[in-house]
Amino acid sequence: MKKLLVTLLALALAVGLAVPMAIPAAAADPDPVLVALWHMNDDAAGTAVSDSSGNSNTGTLQLGTLGNTNPAVAWVADQWGGYALSFDGADDYVSVPDKPALRTPSTEITIEAWMFFPSNPGAVQLEIRKWIDSDGGYGSYVIGNTADNKIYASVQSKTPSQYPSWTTQKTIGELGILGQWAHIAFVWKKNAIDSTDGKIYVNKTAVATTYAPNGYSSAFTVGYGSYPLYFGRKVTAWSSNYFLGKLDEVRIWSSALTATQLDDMAAPAITITTPSDGATYSLGQTVNADWSVSDGTGTGVDPTTITATAASGSPINTATAGDKTFAVTATDYAKNTATTTVTYHVLKATPVITWSNPADIVYGTALSGTQLNATASWLGAPVAGSFIYTPPAGTVLNAGSRQTLHVDFTPTDTANYNSASKDVTINVLYAFGSLGLLPPYAAPPRAFKIGSSIPLKWQYTDSAGNVVDSAAANPQVQIKLTGAGGGETDGLIELNDPGSSGLRYDSLTMTWQYNWQTKGLSTGLYNIYIKSKQTGQVNGPFTIQLR
Repeated sequence: MKKLLVTLLALALAVGLAVPMAIPAAAADPDPVLVALWHMNDDAAGTAVSDSSGNSNTGTLQLGTLGNTNPAVAWVADQWGGYALSFDGADDYVSVPDKPALRTPSTEITIEAWMFFPSNPGAVQLEIRKWIDSDGGYGSYVIGNTADNKIYASVQSKTPSQYPSWTTQKTIGELGILGQWAHIAFVWKKNAIDSTDGKIYVNKTAVATTYAPNGYSSAFTVGYGSYPLYFGRKVTAWSSNYFLGKLDEVRIWSSALTATQLDDMAAPAITITTPSDGATYSLGQTVNADWSVSDGTGTGVDPTTITATAASGSPINTATAGDKTFAVTATDYAKNTATTTVTYHVLKATPVITWSNPADIVYGTALSGTQLNATASWLGAPVAGSFIYTPPAGTVLNAGSRQTLHVDFTPTDTANYNSASKDVTINVLYAFGSLGLLPPYAAPPRAFKIGSSIPLKWQYTDSAGNVVDSAAANPQVQIKLTGAGGGETDGLIELNDPGSSGLRYDSLTMTWQYNWQTKGLSTGLYNIYIKSKQTGQVNGPFTIQLR
């Protein structure tokens, strides 16, 4: 049977629930139409012989008075660890009432069963037979054995009466199946209206048969009456032909099975590629299921039985963290069911904290939501939770560059999200006063004579304009000559050694001063820059003309 690759339409699935799968008609295996299936695995003390096909063809074990009368004796161990039925050859049989399903085969049929012949029968025995009427004959369909120990099978029409039959050329002993379980099948399909229409199989191999047409013609269809189907006997009016042996796994199909489809005891093969067993995925990760079902050379997968946690090609559940189960179940037309289950794990997510380095602030500015504005998200969606900042809102930081701000985020949904944290840095700058350089500097640039000592003074203030103690500012003075085109020289004068270069700090007035000695300098415009190594800020240019 072709491999059934199940390419499924996307479905709206309840998370984690197995749901029926829709299969394109072209991909489905053809239904061979199971009429009845008796596993013989019923209560070993009872008389019910249940039909597992879904057609309710339950039979009743009838034990007479000539042989075994105890149901517990009739139920015997089979070759698979279950039960089979043993018939005493005297008056034991199973009666299955006439039902519409048993009348389904018309122009083709398969009857198959496991049989055990303890010895050569030496008489006609009927193993499986659906009667048309009480007048004897072959019956609608039948498998039995002849008095000379050969297996025969036939089908019969009612009007006109036609009953083509096939009989093995070898005896049961010659076939090598005495004293052991053997699978016996009869397959018939109206086609050429000759011997090729019917075959008897022993252990899934067609054996040579002798054909008797008995009026077989193109007008033939299987005929039916209201009589039961029997295992192990004829109709009530006929008191002979009881079966001595065992029966198990009896099946009737309304189609002609191939040799490879016979005795289909294997469940479908289910391959789950994704999710792979033991795989780990991220929360919310898009992972599409990938799985297939195949019945190999069996009777085929019944598409109406396939259920799965998610359709092949559709996303699996990664919406919540934890261990997940993914299962696919399928049943073939012979009612063999398989379930394959894998587990996978969805990791808790660590939210992404989005928080950029805040803009520089002026010393004296309290931290607020302007700076403390982190957000948490995962896969582009916000994650609810609480943010704890260090230092907290309301804190006034000292002046300085690249000061660390820290946030700890605790998610509301701790089952699916981890805590997260992040650091950013902020520069806290001094204000340079409303005047810039203090007098004697004035703007526009005041002209000074070359050779004079020019006092450069400045104060740092806070955000409110108040002069602050800036002893730690560690300033650096840069003085650059501008060229004719307005460009500057590179670091003509650079002072970064307060205390020994004339750069000093007056703690009483909180004023920095540098006395610029201009002797020997060229005439021109000079730009003055004040850089604080503490905060990294550069104030200027302040322009002075030398002449």
